[in-house]
Amino acid sequence: KATVSVLYCIQLASQKLDEETKMDLPIEDTATNSQKLRARQALCTVVVVYLCWEYWAGSGDMFQWHPICMTVGYMALMAEGTSIGRRISKARGLVERKNLIENHMWVFSLCFVLVGVGFAIIYRGKELKNKPHLTSWHGQVGFTAGIAMLLQTTLGFSLYYQLPAKLNLSPSVRSMLRPLHLYLAIASSVLGVVALSFGFYTNYAVIKFDTYMRAAFALVAVLFHGLAFARC
Repeated sequence: KATVSVLYCIQLASQKLDEETKMDLPIEDTATNSQKLRARQALCTVVVVYLCWEYWAGSGDMFQWHPICMTVGYMALMAEGTSIGRRISKARGLVERKNLIENHMWVFSLCFVLVGVGFAIIYRGKELKNKPHLTSWHGQVGFTAGIAMLLQTTLGFSLYYQLPAKLNLSPSVRSMLRPLHLYLAIASSVLGVVALSFGFYTNYAVIKFDTYMRAAFALVAVLFHGLAFARC
């Protein structure tokens, strides 16, 4: 009976929170943010599809999958995952918050997989051609971004499945994990977009695009992530 009573109180509190949050939420601001979000998603989709098409129309070499995976991962999915994560604190009720957290987790998981495939392809390609690794700013920053993403993803899953509590970590340690996850996400996003921008100045990109297009794509990548941090 006590458990049922507690659950009933939680349900009532959740319903009241939903009602109060909806009443306090500026309708015009919500509509404006929604329009900005859809505009950013549409523009991002167009740019990413165009870039992937250009990369796909290559020589047929295995390497062409590296920029495709990294473009979809860093330019599209990471920006979308960041935008979802930034909207969690503004969720209207517990149900919306739970949905945003799950969407954030799965979008970043797919991003992590694609980036991992991209790293595997470039590593295999250099090994086959007997070329040294991490000799450029693009490679070095990209590798650092990958490490940050690995730590961010691992910590994010541990928080979602409440592993710190199950491992009986002290409250002081547990209180630092969520901010650490946020800082790693910021580092991963910033380093990722920097590496992506450097990628537009590699020999491969120089062949594909002219100077102005490469500069425009680099700026657009920064713009997408900037809008994502602005919850758009």
